Amino acid sequence: MLQLWLVFIVSLLLAIMLPRWLREIARYDELWSSWPYSARSLVNTGWRLLAVFVGWGIMRSLLRDQNQPTLGLCTGCRRGLKGFALGCACTLPMLCLGLLGDREDVSSKLIYSTIVAGLSEEIIYRAFAFGLMVQVFRVKLWPAAVVSGVIFALAHLNVASVRAMPIDGLVFWLALIALGGVMYAWIYARSGWNLWIVIALHSAMNLWWGVFDLSSSPLGGWGATLVRVLSVGLAVYFVVFRGASRSPADDAESTIRA
Repeated sequence: MLQLWLVFIVSLLLAIMLPRWLREIARYDELWSSWPYSARSLVNTGWRLLAVFVGWGIMRSLLRDQNQPTLGLCTGCRRGLKGFALGCACTLPMLCLGLLGDREDVSSKLIYSTIVAGLSEEIIYRAFAFGLMVQVFRVKLWPAAVVSGVIFALAHLNVASVRAMPIDGLVFWLALIALGGVMYAWIYARSGWNLWIVIALHSAMNLWWGVFDLSSSPLGGWGATLVRVLSVGLAVYFVVFRGASRSPADDAESTIRA
């Protein structure tokens, strides 16, 4: 078990910090800085996902004949598409409110800062950090969700615009990010480890937030917050209380403990 924990912690640390550490190498930073934004974003994402998948592979080999953990990506085409569609549909309140307000200037950066970020962050913080704590280390659901949510929030300190916030705003913003991470983790677990739901939910919420100035709608800033909460609430309702996206085998899932 000690070996598993060591691989888990090192892989997670590399997934969060490796792109930043590589930029400490002068020649790498010079080369990296010469690339367009899209290439820099994809390379950074590639390093992070490489750390996760290598760590996951090593952990699977150490587990040998024991129950193998899943990252929630290979759920079958039908379940994956159903989960993705459900996650996108739950963000319709944000889209509807956005259509009542102003549009932001949309650039190619939006694709990488929303869709790519949503995909990579859900693999790292929900599938790997949270999912493996529950499946491999038998940590109970809520403690694992809180720990992974806090890690998810603290990782956002790598973003310069977040670090530039005043301390009271920074604490509030990080708390919201951590809470969002906890809710995503709960949805992921209760969906029967179908990661595509939270990938779609996270990416679509980021997308509408980037495309529209939600605070410019008739409901103002509170409306922007309300539709974000409503989007997550819809996902909780359909996944947790209506059992959407779960297969019959998931109903007997024994690894999810409150």
